[in-house]
Amino acid sequence: MNVSFRRTSVKDLRRLNELVNDPDVCRFLNLVLPVSMKSTREFYEDGGEGGNMLYSIIVDGEVAGSVCLRPRKKDSKQAHVAEFGISIGKWYWGVGVGGRAIDYIVNEGRKRGIKRIEFEVVADNRRARRLYVKHGFREEGRKKNSFIIDGRFHDTIVMARLLA
Repeated sequence: MNVSFRRTSVKDLRRLNELVNDPDVCRFLNLVLPVSMKSTREFYEDGGEGGNMLYSIIVDGEVAGSVCLRPRKKDSKQAHVAEFGISIGKWYWGVGVGGRAIDYIVNEGRKRGIKRIEFEVVADNRRARRLYVKHGFREEGRKKNSFIIDGRFHDTIVMARLLA
């Protein structure tokens, strides 16, 4: 399996939109189905002041998902912090693609001067949590009933990794 990464381009958006509209992929994402193509394009175009680092994950020549860091504002006291996000097509779960994507985005973050990567993960997403811990992220806290799936409340866990 050949895994590579490239800056996401407009031509990747349709496939990325299809991926996040898969109910299994979207289950633990902070998105409500259906996700419109307009929303996907807006996310792509909204690099924010810090400039998104949005990359498409390419497996054997096909777009298999995306990984990103969204840095905080450059003129803030949190300019060294970025929020992490990842989505991968379910047929690539459990085969090492997610770990390679994390390693890639951490290295890209270092190149851009990011010192801290943080995010929230749904507590019930045990597979993702194990992967994040394996790649150096640590639990920093829990937010009670902060996420809704199928009408039920779930906790989220705040995780972070310092890039020294």
